[in-house]
Amino acid sequence: MAVRRIVAEPARRCGVQRFIERFRALASTRLAVAGAGTLESLPGLGEAELDGRRALNFATGDALGLSTDARVKEAAQAATRRYGTQGARGHQGLHELEQRLALFLSRDQVLVCADSAGALAALGLQADQLCLDARSATWPLRALWEHHPQVVRFDDVDAAEAALAADPERCTLIVASGVHPDEGDLSALPRLSELALRFGAALVIDESSSLGVLGQQGAGAAEQMLGRDVSSLVVASLDGALASRGVLLAGPAEIISVLRDELPDGALPSPALVAAALKALEIIQAEPARRARLFDVTYRLMTGLKAMGLDTGPSVTPRVPVWVGDEVRCQRVQKALLEAGLWCRCALAPSRARLLLLPQATHTDAQIDQALQLFERVGRKVGLVPDDRPPAVAAVDLARPGVFAQSASCAPHWHQAAAGAEAARPVGRALGERLFSAVETLTWRAANLRSADVRKWLPRELLRRLK
Repeated sequence: MAVRRIVAEPARRCGVQRFIERFRALASTRLAVAGAGTLESLPGLGEAELDGRRALNFATGDALGLSTDARVKEAAQAATRRYGTQGARGHQGLHELEQRLALFLSRDQVLVCADSAGALAALGLQADQLCLDARSATWPLRALWEHHPQVVRFDDVDAAEAALAADPERCTLIVASGVHPDEGDLSALPRLSELALRFGAALVIDESSSLGVLGQQGAGAAEQMLGRDVSSLVVASLDGALASRGVLLAGPAEIISVLRDELPDGALPSPALVAAALKALEIIQAEPARRARLFDVTYRLMTGLKAMGLDTGPSVTPRVPVWVGDEVRCQRVQKALLEAGLWCRCALAPSRARLLLLPQATHTDAQIDQALQLFERVGRKVGLVPDDRPPAVAAVDLARPGVFAQSASCAPHWHQAAAGAEAARPVGRALGERLFSAVETLTWRAANLRSADVRKWLPRELLRRLK
């Protein structure tokens, strides 16, 4: 036995080493994402401290600025002192949060959990097929569609109707985000709801980007566009306006009670997260002026960006994208903005990359103006902002309560599929263009990778890009 162990051990090490080498090769061929460095503190009021310096914070989904609110932090601390750090079944605060959310969303029951993968997988498996909005593949919904054997993606409502009409006897779930997270426009929920009623399907709405922001009471995109229609199921991440972590599922009692039984104890949220979400919900309901302020800030930001000649696409919500196109260029601009003092996100896709700015209700007008100045200065330096401002700027319509704006007019490239954008590229590029692209990418790599990584990557990647 000892001899066999001695022989097998080097082989095992060799296999692991081979696996490690493959991951190293994978890492060396990836674009270095312009991260934020070390987040040292989050003082709030629209700012963050990164690597010892302050930056304007446009990179968080905390739209109402409640995660740094003193009342929310104190509620989380008090819950930890009372209940400890681990969640438990029967937790009084969790029961209260679920009841308050059910009333807020006008649904029979709500399930709040730290990880909804098991519950969503159980929900998805009860359907014969899923009709998924192609722009709604967000992480709270991943467990719903990732392993389902029959998933049909649709780009518009006509495609969804065709998929449902192909086999009307199937039990189908229609899945869509209330707000498309990378574009900021709203899904066609009224038409999707009509299709669900006509074909006997169920509609699941992801309210992660709209809960606490849209609607007369802040209940989300469903309230904004469907009013009192409560036939849909709701899924939402708590890391947006509710200033916490976890996921909620809301719908009929017959469904939610069964999904609750699918959850292990490890999926229960901690008392601190429950208390933070509960306090944030109280503030959302008591202070509607926060939502109004958020839209005022968004209007000021979007109008300023458009006045520079930048393309903010179809957004009508406090998710403001700026079209860049090339992935490498987008990351270069993001890093330059961070160095100048503005922290924002990147939404990367081949030939369709864009920056994503997420304003907060706690931003001041002076901070928005400062962000616009930084954007113009950096944008002109990298050629993103044109030298000549447009003669006129189209009016900005936002999806405020009572306003039925669903999407702003935008250039066709916002709605082109990534595959279509790639196919539109000329196949045979000139040698000079290929060489320029390779050199630009090499420069970016050299600035973001260690010297050893660059030595490994240079020969292989340069040859690949020149082919």
